Amino acid sequence: MRFEIVSIAFILVLIAGCSGALETTTPTPEPTEPASENTELTEEQFKWDDSPFGAERIIVGINDTTNSSNNFTYAASAALQYWNEHVDEYGRYDAHFVLKPNATNPDIEIRRAKQIDCPKQKWSGCAPIPRETTEFSNSDSEYVENSTVIVRSEYSSYKNWRIDRNNVVHEIGHVLGLNHNHRPIWALAPAGKGIRQPVQDVSEASYPWRDAKLKVYINNSSIPKGERTKIRNSTQSALDYYNSGAEGTRIQNLNLELVDSEYNADIVINAGTDKNSGLNRWGRSVDRDDNLEFFVKGVIYLNSEDIDQSYEVIGRMLAYLTRPDAIPPEFDHVSVNNQQERTSNEHIANNKKG
Repeated sequence: MRFEIVSIAFILVLIAGCSGALETTTPTPEPTEPASENTELTEEQFKWDDSPFGAERIIVGINDTTNSSNNFTYAASAALQYWNEHVDEYGRYDAHFVLKPNATNPDIEIRRAKQIDCPKQKWSGCAPIPRETTEFSNSDSEYVENSTVIVRSEYSSYKNWRIDRNNVVHEIGHVLGLNHNHRPIWALAPAGKGIRQPVQDVSEASYPWRDAKLKVYINNSSIPKGERTKIRNSTQSALDYYNSGAEGTRIQNLNLELVDSEYNADIVINAGTDKNSGLNRWGRSVDRDDNLEFFVKGVIYLNSEDIDQSYEVIGRMLAYLTRPDAIPPEFDHVSVNNQQERTSNEHIANNKKG
């Protein structure tokens, strides 16, 4: 078995976040301390009496010029669903977002492009931050065009709905009047300038994702058709084991399910590669260290010579994705270079994001 070295590359996904404050020349402030999810609302975070849109129901359209096959509408819909469920808790004003991708003159247009034109600086996304007296219908801001608020989101090469969703959650948070030092910290804290208060790293967490339901996609284009059913059955058996709690080592409501879209998946299994069987993990850091606080994507590599051991290999890799510090009994015997793992830390360069 060529399952000798597990290469676990942590690539820090820096979330989008340039914001343009309306009716003020004050730049977005540095995050303050402390700012955990349990922080009490400050006076600045109290609800406003009126919405800058003049109504609670907000129509959101999409202008996607990337010609990508990725279903960005899926990610945007998930982002708006998040805010519809949490706006009462975090937003500065009452809002209910309705996604109509092809809407004419929507209240918000999510403008997605491979290179975005943020008015201030080069970011991966940008949106206006209204003040309590802002009226978007009467605004001459460079973030507003004909009364439509423009939310810019840069195309991500990671082919992952969760990364795109998180970027949109971040920018819509700005539209709701929130700065980088406001809750929810997981979405609004700018990469590299997060909160000073340390946040628990994935290596210490009992579960390293923000959702208990994870989607898994098998890329089997590199293996013979006769082997594909074997890989799918092995993967499903491993998922069933973890969904059952993995003998008490995993959270009770963990739900791993197979899907047919790589973009819609959280975990991708590349079967039959010429790489040694191993794993890459992408995630977010919301404090000021380089360690990840939660994952947003995982890629499992299954070497072509390990097809017959696919259940063991995939099962062991899923351990690192669902709770890095605890290998369940079913896969504890699987040899990983005498249990020595090679870990590398990588950062996305040349991509300034706030």
